[in-house]
Amino acid sequence: MSKKKTDAKLIMLEHSKAKVELYTTYLAKYLNILSRVTYLDRIHLYDLMCGEGIYLDDSKGSPIVAMEKIKDHYYANNQSCPNMKVWFNDKDKSKIETDKFKIERVKERCSTIFKPNNVEVEYSKDDYSDLYPKIVSRIRDLENEKLLLFIDPYGYKQVQPSHLKEFLIGGKSEVILFLPASHMYRFANKSLSEDEFIGGLPLKEFLTPLFEINSTLKRSRSSTHFIEQLKIAFRVYLKREVIFVDTFSIERDRQNVYCLFFFTPNALGFEKMLETKWKLDEESGRGFKLNQVQGSLFSEVEVNDYENELQSYIQKSNECTNGDLYLFGLENGFLPKHTNQILKEIQKTRSGFKVLDLGGNPVRKGAFYISYKNYGKNPEKVVKFKFEK
Repeated sequence: MSKKKTDAKLIMLEHSKAKVELYTTYLAKYLNILSRVTYLDRIHLYDLMCGEGIYLDDSKGSPIVAMEKIKDHYYANNQSCPNMKVWFNDKDKSKIETDKFKIERVKERCSTIFKPNNVEVEYSKDDYSDLYPKIVSRIRDLENEKLLLFIDPYGYKQVQPSHLKEFLIGGKSEVILFLPASHMYRFANKSLSEDEFIGGLPLKEFLTPLFEINSTLKRSRSSTHFIEQLKIAFRVYLKREVIFVDTFSIERDRQNVYCLFFFTPNALGFEKMLETKWKLDEESGRGFKLNQVQGSLFSEVEVNDYENELQSYIQKSNECTNGDLYLFGLENGFLPKHTNQILKEIQKTRSGFKVLDLGGNPVRKGAFYISYKNYGKNPEKVVKFKFEK
């Protein structure tokens, strides 16, 4: 096999295709939701390291499919589209057409895709170190606007957790970050514990703010376990900003596991990303192996343990609400429909399980009201769950 057919800089390998599919599937949901929010003046979509656009195998990169999703949204909604500002950036020279920059190839291809008049597209070739403060400045100036950032670095040397915190301040932004999880896992402990491991300095700088106690990482059993630890660490790190954090793992082979990390201040956005994940991984909604008959990285036993976790949560909480269970499900990677299914089964099999309104009266059987509209400051309906001894 020739090098050109296996070079990730020239063609899109399967894990990259999966990454782009999750990103653009979520983007379609993102546009559908925000286009119905009347107070929004503009939606921003920034792809900070957007790549070649089109690869030697004719695969489409993130900027191309993003513009196609915008076009599809326009025609699917009576030729209407929210005001948008799209920003594509990549600083590197093309590996496919060496006399051009990657961003020039992206611009050439995007110019052939229909664009609504109220969608503005900007192209640049800034280094990320120069770009990130510009992004932060733009985010601070947003009023009645929302922004989705897609960050797909070649590795992890430039992006820092502190950058994510700045991107997410103010509750106006969502971030999708792609990381080479297995590579990070292999060198995590060494980079944190050995001062002379010079090659591990970028990884040390990335992990140190997240893992102040280095021994936390020593319990990592695998790349997927490391991803789970990293997700928890991000949640703690971003706790003050009240950010939901989720992941989607992509295993190319045993030595190469990648992960998309998703950050949002909005519970509905969190739910829609979970919907996207379950669409791509119908077994567990968490990730999948490529070129395998079995899709999910996770066993049926591990996934089905959610039923026990849900029951335990209700028992320990005594009187949790439907809003509590909505959030508990999302944080454990499950959609409201999954939580409702389990609650129905509990109601059939556990006589001590009670669902009550705020006056202490039983509600009708099967009425659990697990949904976004019943979560938050002004829920439409509140019920309580408990187990009586």
